Amino acid sequence: MYEKESLASTVSTKETNIDYIRDKVKYSLFSLVGEIARYLNVSCILIERIIKESIDGEEFILDRVNNYNEIVNDIIIPNIFHALYNI
Repeated sequence: MYEKESLASTVSTKETNIDYIRDKVKYSLFSLVGEIARYLNVSCILIERIIKESIDGEEFILDRVNNYNEIVNDIIIPNIFHALYNI
């Protein structure tokens, strides 16, 4: 988060890290699969297979998701949706 001296100024005077404010959810493979399957209304077995057979692998995905919870809704769910359905 950046604070400016005034609206006319483009110089930032203060930088504050606000990462501690957001609520972090610690996902296991079981909870991540359940969350995605519930959101997309598809089988948990299918979602688990997609995650395990992904290029990055389940451990890399879980590591990234546990560090940045936002990627579940911003990246993972849309990518799985586009892999399952042709629009």
